[in-house]
Amino acid sequence: MHNQIEEFLWAHKPDLIAVSTSAGPQAKGMKRFLEDITADVASARRRQREHALASGMVDEDDDDDDDDEAAPVLHVVTVASIFAASARSTLEFPDYQVGLRWLQVV
Repeated sequence: MHNQIEEFLWAHKPDLIAVSTSAGPQAKGMKRFLEDITADVASARRRQREHALASGMVDEDDDDDDDDEAAPVLHVVTVASIFAASARSTLEFPDYQVGLRWLQVV
């Protein structure tokens, strides 16, 4: 699984990774696991960029990949809170404010 996550991060470069709390305490463990992997990938990207700059393969002015070495932000979220902010939630619970909709789902 570690390699698959690394491959995904290299290929897609996400800005955000959401970890569901539905797994309970395991969600915190998964968040720590993902923090380690994303930090490793960000560090490897940084080293790759520095090597490319040092070998003259890339100009310092080339800013296309400047954000590549930034690790994605990790958030622990509840599925209900994501649903509460969705368009579907607005249709199903039009009388409730967004903050109250997730109470209807749980």
